[in-house]
Amino acid sequence: EKAAREAAVEETKKLAEDTAVACAAAKQEFTTTEGELKKAQEELKTAKKEQKVGDAQSVKEEAKKGKLESTINSVFVPCKEGALEKAAITKGISELQKLGKELDFDTALLTSLPSALQKDPAS
Repeated sequence: EKAAREAAVEETKKLAEDTAVACAAAKQEFTTTEGELKKAQEELKTAKKEQKVGDAQSVKEEAKKGKLESTINSVFVPCKEGALEKAAITKGISELQKLGKELDFDTALLTSLPSALQKDPAS
């Protein structure tokens, strides 16, 4: 009977050691996973900030695009087609040059704009 109890004690010790090793491994895995989670949360936070900045920039660029398209349709095309009076063409050219400067158009393009748009469309 003593031998059976000693065997049971040894078996229990072995089981306790195995459980302690498994518990330590689980704690290590938890710590690693927790660190990865915190890192992922920080990356998500950074990505959301970058997304907001990108969205704001996109809205700003979309507004520039809308302004450019509007100006092309209301000023450039009528000037090019000769559908405006001389005074309106001069005003339109001024608007186009101002917008071109805002949008960083090439200076040579802006310089040649008046002579190109003041020409008679038939010539």
